[in-house]
Amino acid sequence: MRKLGILVGPLVWVFVAGVVPTNAASPYNFAFVDPKGGTDSITCGAQTQQCLTLNQALANITAGGIVFIQSGAVFGPIYLTDNVSIVGPADQSATINFLPGTHPGCIGPFAGPINDCTGADANYAVEVSATSTTTVKLKNIIINNGFGTNGALKIGNAFGVSLSHVVVRGGSGVIPEMVLVAPNTGTQFQLFVSGGDIAFSGSGGG
Repeated sequence: MRKLGILVGPLVWVFVAGVVPTNAASPYNFAFVDPKGGTDSITCGAQTQQCLTLNQALANITAGGIVFIQSGAVFGPIYLTDNVSIVGPADQSATINFLPGTHPGCIGPFAGPINDCTGADANYAVEVSATSTTTVKLKNIIINNGFGTNGALKIGNAFGVSLSHVVVRGGSGVIPEMVLVAPNTGTQFQLFVSGGDIAFSGSGGG
């Protein structure tokens, strides 16, 4: 029997705080994104050589890595298949938007363009599609459905997903729900929510 646990309140999982590496070797366990002054490359990610986009930073880390977004910007959709943490700026000015006709960014290097890790267009701004042992942590992020016809966030298979100060917006598209939580591994699943909100949808519930 699959168990679904939802904790609303104090966050159980703790993000790395005050520990900021200054350099890393490629592939990285840490990657920094500076949307104002970074430059995308297959070697970017160190604090002294920051990436421009979230997708490139995800492509340059290994599973279990952490991406630090340094300042506000709008990024395209992402598809998360392994352990990862994404930490936005404290003012929550980093947005991940669903963009029609866009392939999502993924963790680790993939053949072809950075936005082509699934070989198909994104269905959500953020989609988690991993395994029963995977942990995904998002902090200080806005997830926006934009004009999409699905929700903003889909949480499929995972062991646990942590949303700390994450804001979900439904956009203006006609959608069935803003957040879909649908693991099917037949094992325990945990969703931790702290300090965020889900609001402003033209249609569709939670």
